Amino acid sequence: MIITYTQKDFQTFKDECQRLIDILGLKNWKVYFVWEQLINDRFAEITTDAISMTATITLTKKIKISFDKSYKDDVKQHAKHEVIHLLLGRISHLAKSRFVRDDEIYSAEEEIVQTLSKIIS
Repeated sequence: MIITYTQKDFQTFKDECQRLIDILGLKNWKVYFVWEQLINDRFAEITTDAISMTATITLTKKIKISFDKSYKDDVKQHAKHEVIHLLLGRISHLAKSRFVRDDEIYSAEEEIVQTLSKIIS
């Protein structure tokens, strides 16, 4: 199955990200939004620079999935997921600057993101 996101979906994604950024009080971050094709079968992704407090949140244009749609095609869920990564951006940066492997940090961060995604509306 292929999911294609439209300009309207991208606007919904941006609006939801901004709503959650406001709720979580992440106003110190300068956030840019991009709508482009991502690789590695990702719905969305975020890159952060905790020193300059900038972030780019990207929604893919099209993705091929091989599982039940469930919430996976809901752009608001993708927005929530990426904003939670933004919430953890500084601590993730700090943790990565220590003598810890990146995959260990990412795994722990992803665990928290998944947990918060279940409880934040």
